[in-house]
Amino acid sequence: MVKKIIALEEFKAGMISDEDIYSKSGMKLILADTELDDRMIHLLKVSGVEKIHVKYYEQFPEDRVTFLHMRRDFQEVLEKFSMFHVSIDIKKFLRRCDELFLSEEKNYVIFESLKQLKENSYVNYIHSIGVSILSYFMGVWCNMDQYKIDLLGACGFVHDIGKCEIAPELLNKAEAITSTERSMLQRHTVIGRRFMSKLHVPKEAEVVVMEHHERGDGSGYPMGFTLPQISDFARIVGIVDVYEAMVSDRPYRGEFCPFEVVRFMESEGEHKFDSTYLSIFLSKLLEAYIHAKVRLSDGSEGEIMVVNKSYLSKPIVKINGRNVDLSLKKDIEVVKIISV
Repeated sequence: MVKKIIALEEFKAGMISDEDIYSKSGMKLILADTELDDRMIHLLKVSGVEKIHVKYYEQFPEDRVTFLHMRRDFQEVLEKFSMFHVSIDIKKFLRRCDELFLSEEKNYVIFESLKQLKENSYVNYIHSIGVSILSYFMGVWCNMDQYKIDLLGACGFVHDIGKCEIAPELLNKAEAITSTERSMLQRHTVIGRRFMSKLHVPKEAEVVVMEHHERGDGSGYPMGFTLPQISDFARIVGIVDVYEAMVSDRPYRGEFCPFEVVRFMESEGEHKFDSTYLSIFLSKLLEAYIHAKVRLSDGSEGEIMVVNKSYLSKPIVKINGRNVDLSLKKDIEVVKIISV
């Protein structure tokens, strides 16, 4: 992030005001944190404003990468989660990522790593964006303030940055991995933490990179932490990471139905995840599928009418005009979302 005072002749579209801007007569013209466009700049000039305090100014060379360059990728992934109806201004969020991570010149190595991850494994790169967006959603669902929401989303984006040093052959392997390969893959948390610790970034980002595979029962890695030792942000990103990975295609398998993932996370949740965050996450996810058309394991199709709060993976489904409570049908599961 760059802060400076800009003179009249330097006014350019894309700058972000660092404070409210007033005319010489004392009239408030533009609020703080506003991105200036040509119309606003004209207003400032005709109002006699000679200098403004700028919060963000694109003074880098054209080939300098910032998070804004990833806007298209984020927008495409956001469409995948459009059913959750969470408002997120991608451009503003990516500008906040710039502020959080680009405070020093040396921090630009983050982009070299993200570029390397994208080249090594596009699947893992897109997964990181998905985790970023869903982490942002969790910040909203947990009623965090806007700074924490943005920070949580930013931490989600870099959570797997250590994978940039993992061989692409391993990241993209379609066959089952060996125990040795699993150990190599798990090193991405330590690699990522070491990488982030050398940069001037929020401490939360470094911690999330290190802890997002820790589990409440101590079965996670790399430290084997139990729940009280895991940071709140890492608890959230850990939940989101598992869900996003399972509902996405992988080289070695297809995507899982969201209700299959919820069944898995319900069974694991009591011991491995923070129960409060897990409940919020799964409840909000499944609310989005009310009235979705689904296929059941017995081959029948129906419409989800109600989500059972005490048994999230077993909703009430309308089948042939009759409501069926799947929590009373042990052998019948939702196996496919047909349409939302």
